[in-house]
Amino acid sequence: MTIEPVMDFDTDVFAKWIAQLKPEAVWLGYNSQETAVTLPEPTHRKLAAFAEALLAKGIRVLDKELRGLAMPKDVKRTQG
Repeated sequence: MTIEPVMDFDTDVFAKWIAQLKPEAVWLGYNSQETAVTLPEPTHRKLAAFAEALLAKGIRVLDKELRGLAMPKDVKRTQG
């Protein structure tokens, strides 16, 4: 599953919804066209908490475009 561009959300509710879908992995990415389109994005802390919640549910999390921000250690970096 790909969540890009990631927009603001309720961490607990969104993590629960995603877990119910039972994806093999979730790719997370911020808006890659941030100068062309402004979207309501979650804070870095909120996105990291979301990634932690998914990891705790046994869901693999992959970094698609997180602008080089530090994420939990089990998030796999796939860009850069």
